Amino acid sequence: MCFLDIVSINQVNPDLTEIGVYGIGGFLSVAKELRILWSVPYMSRLWCIFEIAAYRRANPRGRIVMAPIFVETVVFCMWACMMACAAWIWMSIGFFLREGGFFTILALTVVLMPVCLAIHLLRRTLNSKHALLEGLSSFDLQHAHCRLEHDRLFVHKAIHDWYGSADAFTEHVRGPLKEELLKSSSNFMVPIYYYPLLMMPFVGESLDEVLAFYMGGASWRNILAHLLAHTVGLCMWYIMALELCIFRSYRWAAPCKQVAWNIAQTVAIFLLPALVIGFGSIAARASLCRGFAQGVVFSLFAVSVSTFVVRRLRRQVQLCNCC
Repeated sequence: MCFLDIVSINQVNPDLTEIGVYGIGGFLSVAKELRILWSVPYMSRLWCIFEIAAYRRANPRGRIVMAPIFVETVVFCMWACMMACAAWIWMSIGFFLREGGFFTILALTVVLMPVCLAIHLLRRTLNSKHALLEGLSSFDLQHAHCRLEHDRLFVHKAIHDWYGSADAFTEHVRGPLKEELLKSSSNFMVPIYYYPLLMMPFVGESLDEVLAFYMGGASWRNILAHLLAHTVGLCMWYIMALELCIFRSYRWAAPCKQVAWNIAQTVAIFLLPALVIGFGSIAARASLCRGFAQGVVFSLFAVSVSTFVVRRLRRQVQLCNCC
């Protein structure tokens, strides 16, 4: 069962709203988990702060989970990038490569424009993550806003009764609460279960080639080599490139005042993942041309390297969160 305050508390009738608000403590005391759908203004809203304070007071062993909504925005940006890259691959193989270099460059230029826009949006979104960490580190109860004065007095009195003073609660948020929220670093990263969705464009393109091999009477060794090297190995390579893109976007998330420098940073973020994807694509094709054994070797190599790099990057992000 889930208690969602915006739908569980009457938002129209003031009397029913007051009854629901003052009864929040009862719901929080029996809740196993408090899940915070975090956005930038969250730490500036007094009632949101009150829910955290009340939950920890009424339920000391309950679990508080921070679920930033920017994660889904990041996934959308990544999905848009993957769709654009897949579209370029399909156009290149199907038409442009046969027409000559000019059309290939034209197709690449057209497709890379939305990719760069997606990366720019990714940077702006990940800047919210910096705001989250800064909001926890610099939290001040006195700066939290409330629409009604009597609500503000009620919340401040409750927090004073529970924690002794506003300063004590402020220190609790900056210290133990921040550490608790940052323990589960996966809440600030793209969950692994989103990657099948992100890989669908390339998996679809790869399986289309597998079907073509089968319909053309290719041997099972060639089909299996393609599945391992292209469908599995290359997709793992793309996952590594996406993680690199996220990591670099996070490091350079803060916007620059100069528009030209801002664009240059976005292009620089794009270049390394693009080179990684290009190298992986060439290596996968080369291994397939050389035979079954080479395809298997590339698949194992891609899985190993991608796993190592992704773990290393996520470890670096975790360390950045804790700093």
